[in-house]
Amino acid sequence: MEKKYVHDILAYTALELRKKCPIPLNYVALEFFHANVHFFVGGDMKPPETAGNDPTFYLLHSFVDYIWEMWRQKRQSRERREREYTENFAECGHPLHFGNETMHPFEILLNRDGLSNAYTDEMYEYAIRPNCSHENVEGCKSKYLFCDTRLEEAKCIPKVKMNGNCTGFEEFDICFEGECSKGKCIPQDSNRNEIENILLQDQNFTTPIIPVTQNLE
Repeated sequence: MEKKYVHDILAYTALELRKKCPIPLNYVALEFFHANVHFFVGGDMKPPETAGNDPTFYLLHSFVDYIWEMWRQKRQSRERREREYTENFAECGHPLHFGNETMHPFEILLNRDGLSNAYTDEMYEYAIRPNCSHENVEGCKSKYLFCDTRLEEAKCIPKVKMNGNCTGFEEFDICFEGECSKGKCIPQDSNRNEIENILLQDQNFTTPIIPVTQNLE
């Protein structure tokens, strides 16, 4: 969010084409962070040709687009959002990514049309990310999140599922519908009692025997 210029966000990342690129390589650009997730997940998610086969592709790109939109609103005027695009340097990136190139497979659009304000004006908008503080640990406002206050700047992070690893978070409300004990998420006392009662009922239940009404000989 602290980057001031669009080329720090929409960075030139085609390393094989950068030998004569006049723009310095920027490994902390959003594009590189996004690409690292593709490599980390691997499988179909890694090659661009098959990444869309992985359901997490859409979750990742929705989040990247959210960061991009928040940066636009913070750093650009409404007019600049639709105007500013990285320069067309063949020495830095593939021509298919140039602003005036067709946005495949949408043949009636150009790449720079993706900068339009119409998307968030007419089709969708983003809610502010959940946030909390040392003074307001309830700020996350979701049963799936908790406030991690271990660091100087508190932040909302996802809770851990039952039987998951919660080592180091024993004093936190980190377990979804459970509690952290000895590094593992287990049911809370109330949930545990309910589960035990259900199991006892199952043990005490006997299946009635249907009387034989026909001669089996």
